[in-house]
Amino acid sequence: MGAQFTDWGNGLYQNDYAAGLKADFGDWMAVSSDLDKTIDGLARRYGVETCPQSAEASAFWLALADLLHQFGLEHPPTLERATALIDSGADLQLRSALAFNDTDLRDRARVLKRLKSKWAAPPKRVRKVPKLRPEPYLMQTGDVFCYDTMAGNPRYTEQADAFPMPALRFKADGRNAFVCIATARVFFDTEARYFVVPLALFGAERPMMADCLRARLVCHCDLEAQKFQPVGGWMSWDKASLTTVNPRRIGTVDVNTDALTGVFGQSVRAPLSRHDGPPYPLWMNFGPLSPMSRGHVWGGPDDRLERFVKAWRAV
Repeated sequence: MGAQFTDWGNGLYQNDYAAGLKADFGDWMAVSSDLDKTIDGLARRYGVETCPQSAEASAFWLALADLLHQFGLEHPPTLERATALIDSGADLQLRSALAFNDTDLRDRARVLKRLKSKWAAPPKRVRKVPKLRPEPYLMQTGDVFCYDTMAGNPRYTEQADAFPMPALRFKADGRNAFVCIATARVFFDTEARYFVVPLALFGAERPMMADCLRARLVCHCDLEAQKFQPVGGWMSWDKASLTTVNPRRIGTVDVNTDALTGVFGQSVRAPLSRHDGPPYPLWMNFGPLSPMSRGHVWGGPDDRLERFVKAWRAV
């Protein structure tokens, strides 16, 4: 499922699924003009179709029906599905199976009764949601950037200067570099993503382009196969990631995509085939870049950046 089901009350939005859907719904409406496509995408995002007879799925469909009503949108299949969960007693039965006590079940029944009465009234006028425009790209394929590191890792959001634990605040003690091997837009072609391969530098000084060309790529360990092999050392960063890491461009290379594909397989091309779907697709591979990080290893002696470059220039 898309998230762990946790509740803190009997209200409609007092669980992780309904609360998360409420937070996401406006963004999805802002990028899609096709209501059926939006609902299908949200169902995939939350994984409810894989486990339709679950408390998570029930929470999702009840919340979705209510949000559609709030936005003045009519979608009979969703309303019928949500109403059936109430009329059949399925929602209460699912909660009873999760060991909710009688008091909780009575409270939930009252919530459901009010919901059904609310949905019986005509929805309000359609709420206009400003449409999101595609983000401009902040880097292009082939751009090489350096960035500050602490113990080999880039700066993460939780290491901001205002972080309450001074010992965990980011203090740069080194530098590394990465190369952008592809760009794409996800979330209905609105959010820019950057697929980068880190380089095995991790020095104290700012790397030069010559250093980057001689550096090996950092590959990801195939933990499922219980062996180290290059299965896609790329990582996916978004605008927020770049803002946090604050990289500086040091040059540009003409990437030989065919050579990259020969080492990393179709994992290089797979991100580019995904243009619609949830904001955080499953193929994203976030992780630390430290040379000692579990699951990350250097490429082989022949897996240096210069092997995958046709031409280059410094800035």
